Amino acid sequence: MNTDGCSKEDPGQAGYGGLLRDETGTWIWGYFGKLGHCTSLEAELWDIYRGLTILFQKGTKDVVIESDSEQAINQLLHGPNQNSPYKALIEDAKFLLRRCSCSLVHTLRDGNKVADQLANLGVAQTEHVVFLEDPPDEVRASLVNDITGVRFERD
Repeated sequence: MNTDGCSKEDPGQAGYGGLLRDETGTWIWGYFGKLGHCTSLEAELWDIYRGLTILFQKGTKDVVIESDSEQAINQLLHGPNQNSPYKALIEDAKFLLRRCSCSLVHTLRDGNKVADQLANLGVAQTEHVVFLEDPPDEVRASLVNDITGVRFERD
């Protein structure tokens, strides 16, 4: 599962988005939503939490969750400090990680393009969560590029 949260400023208007694919990269389902005003880290954490919630509700286990936020992954793997404003959110996400038997790994932004596009759709939403059976038109080209192995040089 690829996840991404975004904040248009830090802090600023934020959204999140993610998708589950099979081993060939084919879309299974996706989601996005609006968070309101928050930091980039908070958006990343909410996105991982929301994805885990959907996995848990669907009874899906043993999923590798990819995020381009090393900071969010470190918070979830090593726990928040006592003063973290995100402590409750991190603890809830850690609980779901254990229940779903999921693992967290870092991916480069280039490998997370579809989730990034979904997160940007989330910023413009009025809904807190939109579940997608089919990919929206805005991400179809990136999905095809991922499946066919098209790569772009990094700046």
